[in-house]
Amino acid sequence: MKYSFADLRDIIKGTDLWDQNNDAKRLQENFKIIYGKIKGTLGAKYARDDPPYTNLRQNWWEAMKCRIPELRAVPDKQGYLRHKLECS
Repeated sequence: MKYSFADLRDIIKGTDLWDQNNDAKRLQENFKIIYGKIKGTLGAKYARDDPPYTNLRQNWWEAMKCRIPELRAVPDKQGYLRHKLECS
């Protein structure tokens, strides 16, 4: 695996130091879009959490970190690999 668990944590939470290239900037912009959509479904709980949604990202990580090892790539109907959480 290219990145360690700690690297993934920092990237998802937005606390990584990888911000000096276009890939990192594009990734963080995509996270703003994704977490903005998540925020929109949660109501007032994160009303004051504006981009880059630091509180939401940290809380998401804390809730999901135990499931990260369960991620595995599975092909969808078109043959593209998607990540799927298999949780009990």
